[in-house]
Amino acid sequence: AIVQNIDRLRNYPDPKCRKLREAIGEFHGIHPDQVVCGNGGADIIFRLVYSIRPKRALIPVPTFSEYGEALEKNGSDVNYFELAYPFDITDALLEELKKGEYDFLVICNPNNPTGSLIDNDLMNEIMNYTKENNIYVLLDECFYDMTDDEMGLNSLISDIDKYPNLIILKSLTKLYAIPGLRLGYGISSDTDLISKIATIGQPWSVNVMAELAGCAALKDYIY
Repeated sequence: AIVQNIDRLRNYPDPKCRKLREAIGEFHGIHPDQVVCGNGGADIIFRLVYSIRPKRALIPVPTFSEYGEALEKNGSDVNYFELAYPFDITDALLEELKKGEYDFLVICNPNNPTGSLIDNDLMNEIMNYTKENNIYVLLDECFYDMTDDEMGLNSLISDIDKYPNLIILKSLTKLYAIPGLRLGYGISSDTDLISKIATIGQPWSVNVMAELAGCAALKDYIY
C-alpha cells in the first residue's frame, strides 16, 4: 500500500483520519466516531491526559513508563502501586482504588513488560467501581491481539457502551511490525472525549503513509 501510493506524499494527510477510523470501526464493530487516531499509542496517552487533566492517578507497576511520564508532565499526583511477584493485578489494586480518592486509573492488559493478563471477574469489579465513582480508566490493550484469545472474548472493546469512563488504547505498530510508522488509536463510547482528544494536539498526527498502511493492515485477515 505504501509503495503503490508513494506519489501521495505530495499531499497533506486527512487531519480527521476518516478512512482509517472507518476501517478501525469496521474491524472492531464500533462507530468511527468512537475512534481517535494518533502518532502511535504514546501520542494518544499524552493527548488523553491533557484532555482530562487528572488530579490523582493510580498506576500498577512494573508497566509501560509513558503513562506516568504523561501524567507527571500534566502535574498529576501519581501513585505507582507496586505489584507483588509475579506481578499479577489482584484485588489489592481495587482496595487501593477504593481508599485513594483517585480520578484516573491505568491498566495494561496484557501488561507490558510482564505479559500477565488480569482476571475477567476482577476487571469487571474494577470497571463497575470506577464507573460508579466517576474514575476514568485507561485500558491499554495494545498487546491483546498477541494473546490466545483469538476471538477477543475477554477484550473490553465490545463493552465500551457500558462504561463511558473507559478509554481503550490500541496500536497497529506491534502486531503488524510497523513501529517506525507510528500508528495508534483510542476507543471510547464518550464521543465528546474522543473529539477533545482529536483536537487537543496538532492536526497532522497521522501521516499519509501510516493511514494507508493501517487501512491495508486491518483488511489483511489472513495475516
